[in-house]
Amino acid sequence: MAKKILGGAFTIYNGVSRNCITRLNSDGTLDQSFNPGTGCTNFFTSYNPTYVHTIAVQSDGKIIVAGNFLKYNGFICNGLVRLNSDGSIDKSFNVGSGLNAPAFKVLIQPNGKILIAGNFTTYNGVSRSRIARIHANGSLDTTFKPGSGFNNYVKTITLLSNGKIMVGGIFNT
Repeated sequence: MAKKILGGAFTIYNGVSRNCITRLNSDGTLDQSFNPGTGCTNFFTSYNPTYVHTIAVQSDGKIIVAGNFLKYNGFICNGLVRLNSDGSIDKSFNVGSGLNAPAFKVLIQPNGKILIAGNFTTYNGVSRSRIARIHANGSLDTTFKPGSGFNNYVKTITLLSNGKIMVGGIFNT
């Protein structure tokens, strides 16, 4: 059994401070080689509490983390950050001003591009109503054109076998 990354609204795992994210060994013990520092802190003003909603691991072992937080280990990231396998921030992943509200789902496509869904209406200052696709370096993929997007939040996304994207959430347009 492989190591597992946990995200949520917790602040302690088995007596050790871990703000919203940790990694466990296959036997459930804390993986000491994964150090999130102060972890995820602060939260978007109208959303409580600080929370990791979604985690996705890329083929190179880097970890995409998204949710209701403004900082990771003191670094301002506005709800979206990529970590190295040891829990440190991968600063080559540049989200600019990031999201303006939480993301609930991150999905890595076979081509390495990253889909993000949630309650945000902008990504790095560009209008993207609750869904966006970014490149592996964190920049917005402007070839993905969601039009006016969704009128309420997107909770989940999945890829169909034909490559199309299916979404679900609390929206009606």
